[in-house]
Amino acid sequence: MTVRTEGAVVEEITAAESRAAFNAQVSDRLGISGHEFLERLDRGDYDQTDSEDVIRLRILAPFGR
Repeated sequence: MTVRTEGAVVEEITAAESRAAFNAQVSDRLGISGHEFLERLDRGDYDQTDSEDVIRLRILAPFGR
């Protein structure tokens, strides 16, 4: 569904599309799968990192679940 509001266009995507976009970002930035990133994140492997790529992917993590 596409929504237009005050000059902005917002396009709704499915959960599968969201996961695919997340997987592509993780692969591009870290060279691993989204699934592997989420496993590492849940284990705490990235708790002490200051990597900009990891920080950005942590923000996007809900879109990969």
